Order: sequence, then structure tokens, then C-alpha cells
Amino acid sequence: MDLMVSVVLLSCAVLSSHSTFLGGPSVASVKEDGVQRAMVFAMNEYNRRSNDMFVNNWYKVNNVTKQIVAGVLYKIDAVVARTKCKKPTVNFPSCAFHTDPSFAKNMNCKFEVLAVPWQRRNELKKIECNGRTIF
Repeated sequence: MDLMVSVVLLSCAVLSSHSTFLGGPSVASVKEDGVQRAMVFAMNEYNRRSNDMFVNNWYKVNNVTKQIVAGVLYKIDAVVARTKCKKPTVNFPSCAFHTDPSFAKNMNCKFEVLAVPWQRRNELKKIECNGRTIF
């Protein structure tokens, strides 16, 4: 009986030492293909929906997580900044950021993108910048 209790307690300790759980969010690298696709999709959607005359781009990525749901849910926490390119520029990665304080605009944003690769579908679930929901 004592051996059984010891085995159960040891198993619980080992399982609780892991930082991610099956089906739970896990840290993702910005170098992953899926993360890259989600980031391009999110920024394209942000720029399409924004009424800013300038294109915005990723300035600094703070954290990315992914979670397997009915697809892959990517959560991107990043600083987004205004570039010098005016809309309708499509190639925003090549645009330089504004440095003039009267035009520069940085925002702390959180994006949620649901990617369903087998349906070739992406969905922007949420954008929150500086603590308020944008979309």
C-alpha cells in the first residue's frame, strides 16, 4: 500500500513539474513557420482594418504562445509601430519606422489568430492595443 501511494505521489510530482499541459498553451518561437504565417496574416488584417494612413509593422515581439484547439490558436504579444510607408503598401516588412515624434506611434498589442491549415483558413479572433480592444 505504501509503495502504491509513493508511486502515485511521485507521478503527480513529475507531471506537475512540466510547464505545459496537453492541450494547453505552449511557448512558440517567432522562427516557426506557423508563427510567421500567423504574424503576417495578423498584421495584414490590422493594416486593412485600421484607418491610419500609414502602414504599421511589428517593432518588437515580446511573447508568442500556441495552443492546439480546433486548429492552432496563436497569441502574439508585441509592440506595433507606424512605418513611413503610406497605404496601400503591401510589402510592409521593407518599410522603415517613423522616427519623427510627430508621426511615430508605438502600441503594445495582443493578437489572437486561429489557423486551421487543413481548411486553408486563418481567422483574426482579437486585437487589443494599449489595453483596449481594437477588433
